[in-house]
Amino acid sequence: MADDRILRDLVARALRKDEDAARELVQALYPLVARLVRAHRPSRSAEEDLCQMIFIKIMQKLSQFSGQVPLEHWVSRVAINTCINQIQA
Repeated sequence: MADDRILRDLVARALRKDEDAARELVQALYPLVARLVRAHRPSRSAEEDLCQMIFIKIMQKLSQFSGQVPLEHWVSRVAINTCINQIQA
C-alpha cells in the first residue's frame, strides 16, 4: 500500500478534478478494497461489481475525508459498510 502522504496528495489532487490522480488513487487502493470485498461480500454479489460500487462511493464522498485517520481506514469503513448494506438488501 502507498505511503499515507502520497495517498493524501492524490486525494487533494483528485478533489481538484485531476483525473490522473483519481486513477492513481483507485490503483493504489484497489488491493485493499478487493481484499475487504472478498472477506465481507454477500455471496450473491459479484466481487468486481461491488468493488466498482465502492469506488463510486469513495469518489463521491472524497470531500468528506477529514484526514483525522489514515485514508486506508476511511476507505475500509466505506467498503465494509457497503458490503453490509448489500447483505441487508
